[in-house]
Amino acid sequence: MTQEEFITELEDILSLEEGELTINSNLKELEDWDSLAIISVIALVDKKIGKKVNVLALKECVSVADLINIVGL
Repeated sequence: MTQEEFITELEDILSLEEGELTINSNLKELEDWDSLAIISVIALVDKKIGKKVNVLALKECVSVADLINIVGL
């Protein structure tokens, strides 16, 4: 999975239009960035990348770039 594909999947999770998110987007400013979105990201990463991520680490993410770093893309 590329960074662009991850961002597109994240837009789907957050009910955003394609192109709304960038690598610098602040997650804390997004209305739908909540515990359900975090669980969805965990499932996405597990299914598409085959990696386990820490819930607490995801909660600490501020930007999309932080998420990408944790996921390892």
